Amino acid sequence: YKDYKDELIPILYDFKDLPEIKIKEKYAITKESRDQKVCYAKENIQKFGIKEEYFKIVSYRPFDFKWTYYTNMSRGFISTPLYNIQSNLFDKSNYAMVVGRQCESDWRYVLVSNHPCDYNLTGNAGKYGRGKVFPLYIIKDEERIPNLTPKIVKQIEEGLGEKVTPEELFDYIYAVLHSPSYRERYKEFLKIDFPRIPFPTDAAQYHRLAEKGTALRRLHLMEGLPPSTGVSFPIDGSTQVDCYRWQDDRVYINDEQYFDHVPASAWQFYIGGYQPAQKWLKDRKGRILTFDDLKHYQRIIYVLQQTEHIMKEIDDINEQ
Repeated sequence: YKDYKDELIPILYDFKDLPEIKIKEKYAITKESRDQKVCYAKENIQKFGIKEEYFKIVSYRPFDFKWTYYTNMSRGFISTPLYNIQSNLFDKSNYAMVVGRQCESDWRYVLVSNHPCDYNLTGNAGKYGRGKVFPLYIIKDEERIPNLTPKIVKQIEEGLGEKVTPEELFDYIYAVLHSPSYRERYKEFLKIDFPRIPFPTDAAQYHRLAEKGTALRRLHLMEGLPPSTGVSFPIDGSTQVDCYRWQDDRVYINDEQYFDHVPASAWQFYIGGYQPAQKWLKDRKGRILTFDDLKHYQRIIYVLQQTEHIMKEIDDINEQ
């Protein structure tokens, strides 16, 4: 994402050095909110400076990562940084579950991230589908404290008859939330509140589900993906995104160029309120895709295909 970082730097210098009225003219800013104003962003940058430590990659949308300028100043360059929570994700060995509290449609509002997260990572339809960030560990004075209620962990351990690790319990929960049968069974409740997780009582089933959750987590963090995804980009050309459409297992980005071997199920697959295969291209309309962009999109398609496959396996375990 180096190119995107290079694009951010001149913007920061504009906000630092230009008069407020010139910034608004240059970036066509006609409306401001209570907590997000040009003067606030300008003050933030002037106070903290443009330093490497404030450049952070954030999870903007599913499998879409962007650079931003991130400090602990509220009503600054970012209106609500939630620094006390999101800064736990500066440690790349840590990660968080991002879970929506309410939704209007079928519930699918969960995703893992090891970067600070945009408020609308899992959904942006008003209050519906927007995710709350739950880090696995709280980092305090270089100590990693499991972000789990000890009383509940003890109850789970008593039910299983064995100790559990924070990572395995996280992955068990992640698997449960990706179970199609769970989502259907609690469909109406999931529309009005955070999901409730059934306590595991069968150790063998718990471990099998946790293993599937581990596979899903690593998949969604895009860790350990194979060098070949089965998705090709066979035609040379401009790589400019003039359109985005699916036809006959091909995703076209202009009249000549396309990604091949993309099944309809991956093109239509939802995570949260988004269809990542479509949303990623929509947000790049007019851009020329780099080699790394092309590889990243192929990886997205692979991740979506494998997610659907693992979700079916989770239900198979639940039925045993």
